[in-house]
Amino acid sequence: MAVERWASVRLTGLVVALTALSCLTACSGEADDRAVTPTLSLEVPAVDESAVDFTGPWANEFRRAYEKASDPLARSILRDGKVTEEEAAQTGVSFQGCLEGVGFTGVVIEDDGSMTVVPPPAMKDDFEAYNSLVQECDGGWRDIFYLYSYVKGNPDNVDVAQIMAECLVRIGLRPAGYTAADYWSDFSGDALDYPWGSPEELMFRACNSDPAHAG
Repeated sequence: MAVERWASVRLTGLVVALTALSCLTACSGEADDRAVTPTLSLEVPAVDESAVDFTGPWANEFRRAYEKASDPLARSILRDGKVTEEEAAQTGVSFQGCLEGVGFTGVVIEDDGSMTVVPPPAMKDDFEAYNSLVQECDGGWRDIFYLYSYVKGNPDNVDVAQIMAECLVRIGLRPAGYTAADYWSDFSGDALDYPWGSPEELMFRACNSDPAHAG
């Protein structure tokens, strides 16, 4: 559950938490003729699949993302087990362009991976339809963006609840002695559901975006 809040997608008129790391194993995004193929200003190198090996704290997540990615360029970015700032930025541009190409407007992708969009008018009340369009634009791009955010904010891949609890204490949103168990308790209730744009929500979002360095 924590990962859903850590990198959620905010759709105008309806807030929908699209999973991040759980998306690495469960979500799919095959495009049809309506989708605009994302493009990056990066060349796609020839890949020797037998040479692909992932190591380090985030190896399993990179492996799952790589195996799931359908876009050749997304796979080329993921195959070295790291995502650079340039690759993350280019990914955001490409994903935004694809969404706009299938009818979304007001697309804003934040540094923490959250996204605000206005769905096509004909689909404003049909979540399944416009979520399907979002999925169509995904060939591995969201996993790249999420992994960049996760590795930056939690480079050693430690327990999410622990690093979030430490961050909330550090920025002053929770008192000293606040634990991972306290975080799970708050998360499972509504104690962390602050009004959008409020000082508390901005503080929480800072931790959500980069728990290792916020504060």
